Amino acid sequence: MEENKINLEKNEENNQEQDIKEGLNSEIKVNEETQTVQSPSADPAEVSQDISKKNKKTGSIAIIAAAVVILIVAGSVANSGAYKKPIKNYYEAIEKQDIKKYKKAMGKTVVSAVEELCKDTGGDKDDVDEFFEAFIEPEYDNLVDEYGEKLKISYKIADKEKIDKDDLKELEDEFKDTYDEKVKVSKGYEIELEVTYKGKDDKGTKDEKLEVLKLNGEWIAVAD
Repeated sequence: MEENKINLEKNEENNQEQDIKEGLNSEIKVNEETQTVQSPSADPAEVSQDISKKNKKTGSIAIIAAAVVILIVAGSVANSGAYKKPIKNYYEAIEKQDIKKYKKAMGKTVVSAVEELCKDTGGDKDDVDEFFEAFIEPEYDNLVDEYGEKLKISYKIADKEKIDKDDLKELEDEFKDTYDEKVKVSKGYEIELEVTYKGKDDKGTKDEKLEVLKLNGEWIAVAD
């Protein structure tokens, strides 16, 4: 009986040792499988630094992406209203008798073509300015006669109509005939405006039209 008891105790001890070994093996296996997530031997400081770097990188990418979206939207908004700038320059040129503003309204291609024409006929910069002055000075004088001195001009866009491709092509041909230069008119609108003139003697509002054209990539204004 005593020998059987001893053998039973030994068997229980062997079973316990086997259970412990199996438990250890199981734990090792689990650690190996999850090591990519969190290694028991990894330095906590290094793990923290890695996570921090990944978060910063992700944050930077998000910031850059957001900035790109903002730039695209801002660019689209700016471009959508670009045709209005030459209109502003046109009326300011008349109000202030400003040749530089009028040249801006006409655009670099037109100004350059006029300069070439003047050069071919022996003219100089003064002749170029006189050429453009001949357009705005009579207009200003007529308005002063009607409304008085200290003329102020304001306007609002009532409507705009897109110019079709055939008409844009005709404008290209007209430019070629006038200035002997090939150009590209890629877009255009006929603009209806309500223009208010106020002078020392009177005030009035008129319905007027301008054409704005994208000539060689630059928006210009042309009196209808």
